[in-house]
This record gives sequence, structure tokens and C-alpha cells, in this order.
Amino acid sequence: GEKYIFDQVYKDTADQIVKGLYYQIKDIGKLMITDPYLDETSYNLKGILMVSPVMPMFDNSGKYLGQVGVDLALTDIQKIVQGINPFKSSISYLVAPNKKIAAHSKDTSLYNKDIIEQNKEFTSEYQKAFDAINQNTSSSFEIERKETSTTYYVSFAPIKLGDDGRIWALVTETPIRVLTEK
Repeated sequence: GEKYIFDQVYKDTADQIVKGLYYQIKDIGKLMITDPYLDETSYNLKGILMVSPVMPMFDNSGKYLGQVGVDLALTDIQKIVQGINPFKSSISYLVAPNKKIAAHSKDTSLYNKDIIEQNKEFTSEYQKAFDAINQNTSSSFEIERKETSTTYYVSFAPIKLGDDGRIWALVTETPIRVLTEK
């Protein structure tokens, strides 16, 4: 007859990060979108950047019942961000609340990298922009990238995805010379 192969993967989900996230979602009591993470267990999704919308469940008396969530690949969002180019030489990227790049218009090698680590010489400017984003306010500044001797206008716009108060950011960088061309 036919043979069926059953393969069950067990993953330890009791580590501090997962345990902490579980209780954080329970305590917030609202829809939360997790920070991006790389799927390491699903064969077809291995190495794909994911997020999980997670909603705690309560009965009518307010008693906590558990959580429901789903893992979503960011590939469609990444394709959308790749199409965001306000000017020919602009770059755009989506940054999660943990400051990790979730999507980038030109450089996929930056996925899941810390934006401040990638811009160490401008830590103060980027941190001030994130402080504004965390207040649900846009922010902008200028930087000069020494490697190209080009000054860029950097703009941060807040994006609210969940109900947990954590704000994502859509960032664009455009050379000043492009903005001031006739």
C-alpha cells in the first residue's frame, strides 16, 4: 500500500524571548505585531523574514483564555517597499520598532539588520528620529555620507501596525542635489 511519512518538529519555545513575548501580549491585551524574525523551522520558509500578528483572547468576564496568531512572510511588503522610490536616486526602507530593517528598496542584504548599526556615524540623528517615531511623529534630517561625498535628506514617517503602541517607520533617503535640481 501507500506509505506516509510523518515528520514532527519540536522547537523549544520556553526560552526567555518567547516567554517574555507571550506575557507581554497577555499583559497588553491588544493586537500586537511581533518584531521581524527569520523562520528557522519551516522547510519552505527557512531564512524568510517573518512577523506574527498575535491577539490575546478573553472571555466575556475578562478572563484570559490564550492567544491566537499567525506567521506571515514579509515578502509582499518587501516588494511594495522596493517600488517606493520618490526620486530616481532615492532609497526607501521599512524599519520595525526594534530598529531592524524589514524591507529595503535596493539592498536585500540589509534585511533584519539594525539601522543604527548600519549608520554608526549618525547614531544621534537616527536615535532622535526614532524618539520622534515613538511619539507617532515624523522626523527628518540631513547627513553626509563620506564614502560618496553626498549629502542626503533622510525622512522618517510613522506607521502604526498593531494596537500595542509600537510604531514602525518608513524611511526615505534622497540626495539633496536631486531635491534642489530644476
